[in-house]
Amino acid sequence: MNENSPADFVRLVAGNLLAGAPALQERATAELLQSLADSWEQQPATVRKRAVAVASALVRGMP
Repeated sequence: MNENSPADFVRLVAGNLLAGAPALQERATAELLQSLADSWEQQPATVRKRAVAVASALVRGMP
């Protein structure tokens, strides 16, 4: 992975979400995204695309 890889983006969004006081659902989503980012190379392309889509949606919803 390089510095600006999709996995790094997913990991960054998850970390930002966890840095606050996330609700249980937000914490679960962030932890799932972290897990996917940690095993990025083993994930199928469809899972990678969906993880990036979820992370992007979270960014749009962040204050």
